[in-house]
Amino acid sequence: IALRTLVLSSPQIIIDIYGSNTRDTLPDVIHPDSISEVTTVPPINPGKLSISNLVIRDATVLLRHHIDNDIASYELDWLQTSAKDLSTDSTTANNRSRHWFDRAELSAQRFRYTAFDGSRVTTVDSIFYRTSRDIFTVGSLLADPQYEMTEFAYKNRDHVDWTRTSANGISIHGIDLQALAREKTLRIDSLAIANAEMESYKDRNAPQQGNRKVMFHETIQRLPLKADVRTAHLGDITAIYHELPQFETTAGVIKFTGLTGDLHGLSNIASEAE
Repeated sequence: IALRTLVLSSPQIIIDIYGSNTRDTLPDVIHPDSISEVTTVPPINPGKLSISNLVIRDATVLLRHHIDNDIASYELDWLQTSAKDLSTDSTTANNRSRHWFDRAELSAQRFRYTAFDGSRVTTVDSIFYRTSRDIFTVGSLLADPQYEMTEFAYKNRDHVDWTRTSANGISIHGIDLQALAREKTLRIDSLAIANAEMESYKDRNAPQQGNRKVMFHETIQRLPLKADVRTAHLGDITAIYHELPQFETTAGVIKFTGLTGDLHGLSNIASEAE
C-alpha cells in the first residue's frame, strides 16, 4: 500500500481492554473483541506500507483498562502529528536513526492517567517530540492523590501512603524507538529534570500493607517495561516527608531543598552473570 498524503482531522479513538492478571500493567495481548469504537482494518503487510506525508490533527485517544468492576484510564488530548516518508520496509526495520520515517513531529496538550479506584491521577502537560533533534520534552508532570493526605491511606483500596510528585522542564534525548516497539525496552541516552517536588505522608495509625516504604530502586524495578537510561540529571529537587506516629495526633516533618544529582546507568534490566 502506497499513499501520497493521509490526513486525519479530529479523530477520536476509544479502546476498551478487559481483563489482566494485575492492575499495575497493561496486558501483553489485546484481544480484538476487547476493542470498541475504533475502525477495524485488515492485516497489512508492513513491508508494503508507505506514506509520503502523514498528518493527524486534534486527535483524542482514550484507553480504558477494565478489571472486574475497576477501571483505569489513559487519555491523550489534542494530539498533533506530522511525518514524512513513513515506511516499514526491511530497510527501516532496524535503522534507529530513521524510526520508520524520515522526520516527524508530535505534540499533545495533555496526557491524563487515572488509576484503578480513582484515588490517583497523573497529568502530563505540553508534550513535544521531534525526530530531527531526537528530543522529547514535557512542560510539567503532576502525580496527584485525590484525597487529603490525612485521609488517603484510609480511603484508597491498597492503603498506600499519600504521595504527591510534581516536575517541570523535563527533557529526554536519544530515544531508541526501535527497541521500544520491538523489544518493549525504553532506552534513553539522557534525561534531565529542571525542578521537582516530592511530598509523602505516612500515617502509622492507618491500615498498613507493609512495614516499610517502597524504595526508589524498587520503583524502577517495578516499571511496566524494561528501561535503560544512560545518564540522568536532577536539578533543584525538594523532598518533604511527613509521618504520624502510632497513637499520636501530630505528624513530624522532615524537608530537604535544593537537592541536585546525576545518575548513571539507571536500569531495571538484569545484568548477565559473568
